Amino acid sequence: MQLLTGKVAIVTGASAGIGCATAKLFAREGAKIVAGARRQLELSTLVAQIEEAGYSAVSLAGDVRDEAFAKALVELATNKFGGVDIAFNNAGTLGKMGLSVPDISLLDWEHTLATSLSSAFLGAKYQIPAMLKRGGGSLIFTSSFVGYTVGFPQTAAYAASKAGLIGLTKALAAEYGPQKIRVNALLPGGTDTPMGRTFANTPEAISFVKGLHALKRIAEPEEIAHDRHGVARRRGNLRQSHLSAGKSTSRLAQMKVSYSSVFDHTAGQVWAVIRDFNSYPVWVASVSESHIEGGKAGDAVGAIRSFEEYGTRIRQRLLAHSDLERSYVYESCETLGAITYYQGTARVIPVVDGNRALLEWSVTFDCPADQQANCANSLQDAMPQWFKSLRAVLVE
Repeated sequence: MQLLTGKVAIVTGASAGIGCATAKLFAREGAKIVAGARRQLELSTLVAQIEEAGYSAVSLAGDVRDEAFAKALVELATNKFGGVDIAFNNAGTLGKMGLSVPDISLLDWEHTLATSLSSAFLGAKYQIPAMLKRGGGSLIFTSSFVGYTVGFPQTAAYAASKAGLIGLTKALAAEYGPQKIRVNALLPGGTDTPMGRTFANTPEAISFVKGLHALKRIAEPEEIAHDRHGVARRRGNLRQSHLSAGKSTSRLAQMKVSYSSVFDHTAGQVWAVIRDFNSYPVWVASVSESHIEGGKAGDAVGAIRSFEEYGTRIRQRLLAHSDLERSYVYESCETLGAITYYQGTARVIPVVDGNRALLEWSVTFDCPADQQANCANSLQDAMPQWFKSLRAVLVE
């Protein structure tokens, strides 16, 4: 079944990499494509491939830094296909790499931010009014793990532009969620694209980038495209990455609660206690029993832990695990009361002053809108108890 039938999607940066793969996937799922990029030859090839497969697409070459180009893409979508339902603002640039901040010219800094951040603002400026005319839509930005979960030396402009997209996403999500426009930023890790290969261009660099990720590999553009497709087609129950921000548009609402505290122990000591996904009974006093299904290791991605807390059996799946970042991400395997889905993230951060550690815990969850307060309060009450138990274990 085609899940985007009848939808019109704008995709920028569509001439190669993630943008090209996403345009093709959206088309296969029934969307009419408006592809934008700088290179007309590559755009023409993309449109021909989509049309040869029996789907609909048009293209427009231009510079995403140009406000007139952002406006023209929306006008093309409206005149050719009747409006805009999905906008994937994907265009970006690494900018000049290998330069420390004192060596970056203002011109180079502004070029990177204009291409990767201001272009997204310009796109949204014209896409949002078009979506409102259609009763809502899906606005998607490509941010990055760089500048969010990982800091690379000599990437200041790129990291700043991608981090800025997260702030833009959160502001737009809060403003337009009630008007049925979902706003999401997806933060891919290392991906095998022409732009990505300009950074990971030696065996050593490729190995380094792979080592930053839980699965120890670099993604294919098609894998990232499926993430975009998943966000574009969802209507209410947003089972998003913990690295995306958004608003639900139906009876289900997405909430996030978090708790953090400084421990008088090193980051290594705190992480040693919590790193095993099956260690709940060791440091959470309310958990009476836990085991990993299928005999997997407690740090194996995909491992499912089944534990009992206050007489309730709970199952959770490990999505990512990093000893380098001292963090892991997990999700629910089934509903938990009014919560239909949740995703949790734990991260231990060294505090240089006093050789201490900051533990951050956050949970993003979906629940009926009228149950938001109850669900949030329940989690907020539980988190301090988890931390209290952990402190007791560390002191022993």
